[in-house]
Amino acid sequence: MADPSQIPDLDQVPVPAGSSMTSSGVGPSASMSGTPPSLEPSGGGFDVGGLLRKLGRGAAWFFGLLFVFVMAAWISLPTDSLSWRISHEARKQGVLIHIDEIKLRPWGAAKLEGVTWSFKPSRPDSTPVPFVVEELDVRFHILKYLVFGTVDVDFEGALDEGELSGGYYQSEDESRANVHIADLPLYAVPKLQGAVNAPVRGLFALDVDLTAPKNEWAKASGKLEIHCASCTVGDGETKLYVPGSKKLSKGLTIPEIDLGTLDGVLTVTDGKAVAEEFGNESDDILIKISGDITFKDPLDKSRLNLIIKFFVTPELRENNPPIDFMVKGTDEKVKMDPPDDGWLGVVLDGNFKYRRFRGIKQKTKEQMQREKREKASQRRRERDARRAEQRAEREAKMAEAKANQGTAGEPGEPDGGPANPPGSSGSEEPSTETRRIPPEAGVVAEVAEAEEAGEEGNGEEEGEEEEEEGEEEEEEGDGAEEEEGEEDEGGEEEEGGDEIGGIR
Repeated sequence: MADPSQIPDLDQVPVPAGSSMTSSGVGPSASMSGTPPSLEPSGGGFDVGGLLRKLGRGAAWFFGLLFVFVMAAWISLPTDSLSWRISHEARKQGVLIHIDEIKLRPWGAAKLEGVTWSFKPSRPDSTPVPFVVEELDVRFHILKYLVFGTVDVDFEGALDEGELSGGYYQSEDESRANVHIADLPLYAVPKLQGAVNAPVRGLFALDVDLTAPKNEWAKASGKLEIHCASCTVGDGETKLYVPGSKKLSKGLTIPEIDLGTLDGVLTVTDGKAVAEEFGNESDDILIKISGDITFKDPLDKSRLNLIIKFFVTPELRENNPPIDFMVKGTDEKVKMDPPDDGWLGVVLDGNFKYRRFRGIKQKTKEQMQREKREKASQRRRERDARRAEQRAEREAKMAEAKANQGTAGEPGEPDGGPANPPGSSGSEEPSTETRRIPPEAGVVAEVAEAEEAGEEGNGEEEGEEEEEEGEEEEEEGDGAEEEEGEEDEGGEEEEGGDEIGGIR
């Protein structure tokens, strides 16, 4: 046990800084026991950090709610109704499209599955081959459209065989359109198989690149490329139909004919696509294509003027009597003159929506109307000349008749003496006492003169009136035809009824 005398006094015990010795022990000093002063600025300044934290929380809530709204709207979209609506609007434009399913993406993309483009049959017994796209990916740039009002769409399709892609861009300054098709089977080209009925084989390719300044296609520039590799038609069993041919209305069985490889380029400048003559390489049939396409606004009213020439080789005609029969039975309007003797020519005219084939020597409706107008104008000039001549003859006869009447009204002496007795003046009027003409006699004389004049000119006037009536009726008919032609310009034939006028 420690000695109490050795225990140090409490005042001598060392105490840590900031504390003091109390009866209950060591405790904090008075300076450390109070509440610490506030750390906020004494001048009442702005708390930027707190404001930023509040804005961050508000932005997070806003974007979170927006995301939830977009996702809910995307999930609840009636895609079946949307696909039906697209098909319905396309049907109004004459395009038969069916879409199995549409999958939308919130960022402006869509995937269309099972897109089928069908066509009306060219003949009652024909079955058209539809154009099927298994998957079509479409990307629409929403931000460009909302901010700048610019339409920018890209698409890419997955076909059973072949490639399909393209895009469309439209702003205030210009429009651009491009389409790329490669390695597409020839039988899958829209409406081709249904039009000819006979099997067609080969690989088809198409490249379109057009730019329209100020969104005016009439001033477009660019190029069009068409390619067909290893193309054939016929199989020796299935009948071939030529649209518009009367002698081939029941079809013609032809063997497999090699069409070879066809490559062509149309250069577009200032709204006009010109095709320098291009053709194929084949041992059976030679094909040459030339002409131009004039673009208009809207684009479906663009005018076609393409000349297509065919030459069937003598070897093919000798080995295939049906082919030789078809060539010999061709109308003269399709046969070409030297230096293209032996060639057959047709013209594809009209517009993109309504087009037709006609013989290369067959006149267009516009040319026939122009000839009718020229003939009517020539008839009017000849009629005016005849009228002027007849009028001059009548005036000459009337002047001669008046001169004869004046000569007969001057009596003379039998011996040739003076006509007036001496002492009398030639200008004196006859006495009313010696020359009394009753009023009835004057009326009778005037009527008689009128009847004589009428008998002379009656036949001519009646003939002129009949001729004028006939010409006026003809001119009215020409005018009506001209008005109908202007209304139906380029639109005589519908898509399913293309014709090759003059081929028999």
